[in-house]
Amino acid sequence: MIEWLIDSGHGSTDPINCDPVTPGKRSPVFPDGSAFAGQQLIEGARNRVVVNYLTLLLQEHDISFQLVCDTWKDCSLSSRVEKANQIVKENKDPERSFVYLSVHHNAFKNDWNTANGVSTHVFPGSKKGHEIGKIFQEKIVESTGLRNRGVKENAFFVLRKTICPAVLTENGFMTNLSDASFCMTEEGSKKIAIGHFAAIEEIMNQKIFNKWNV
Repeated sequence: MIEWLIDSGHGSTDPINCDPVTPGKRSPVFPDGSAFAGQQLIEGARNRVVVNYLTLLLQEHDISFQLVCDTWKDCSLSSRVEKANQIVKENKDPERSFVYLSVHHNAFKNDWNTANGVSTHVFPGSKKGHEIGKIFQEKIVESTGLRNRGVKENAFFVLRKTICPAVLTENGFMTNLSDASFCMTEEGSKKIAIGHFAAIEEIMNQKIFNKWNV
C-alpha cells in the first residue's frame, strides 16, 4: 500500500482580512479587459484549491493520504518535512510505502511574461523520484493541455530532506497571463487535480514500488 503525504505549498489567505500570508508568491494584477481584471492569483490559495479537489478524488477511491500542512497558515518547510518524516518513521510496515507530493504554481520574475507550462521536480539522482515524476508530468500535461516543461532535478528542501520518495509539481506560471487565467478557474484547478489523481492511480495500479521491495 502507498500512502500519499500531500503538501499544498506556501500559505493561503487570512480568513479574517483575506490578506495573503506568504510574501510574494502571487501573480501580477490581472489587466483591464481580462476575465480576472484587478485580481491576483495567490499561489498558496490556489494550491489548496487543487489539493482540496485532489483529496476528494482520493477519498472517493479509498486511497490513503495525509496532509502535512492542514491550515491556511504558512507551515515552515522544516515543519512539513518533520511531519512527513515522523509519519514514515512511525510506520515501518514492509507492506506500506510513502510518497511526498508538493503542489505548486510557478513564476518567473514579477511581471507578465512568456514563461509557461508544467514541470515536475525530483531530487537529483533519485531513481524512484524520476520514475514517479515522469508519470506525474505526463498525466498533468495530458489533463491540462499546458506546455510540457519536463521532469527536472532540483535539491529543493522538501525533496532533499524527506526520507521517502518525493516530487514537487509546478502547475502553470502565475506570471503568464494565459496560464494564470487557466489556473484561476475552477475548471483549471480541477484539471490540475485530475492530472495528479491520474498519476497516483497509475502508480498504484502499476505497483511500481514492488520493484524496489519497499
